[in-house]
Amino acid sequence: MDSAERDFQVAIEAILDVGSFIIAKKGGPVPSKYREIGPLLVNMGVLDRADGEMVSSLAGLRNPLVHSYSEVNHEILLSLLGQVEELERIMSVILG
Repeated sequence: MDSAERDFQVAIEAILDVGSFIIAKKGGPVPSKYREIGPLLVNMGVLDRADGEMVSSLAGLRNPLVHSYSEVNHEILLSLLGQVEELERIMSVILG
């Protein structure tokens, strides 16, 4: 599962980094936490509410993946495997 964890970490960080870049490019406020990126993108009209909530959820999964916490929920990772296309779609929406 370590390889899948790393792949999801990279994918999540890419979505968060691009989201943060878009917020800055559009003159939005600098998020102080990763969880703020989704709602800011919603408020700026970049994402709809459901996609913003997904980005916030991904942000919550980031820390356990990055810091190798033992409480990484592998069931969540397995469910995300079925949502890879959804993650790709959200990235496309963010990129405009």
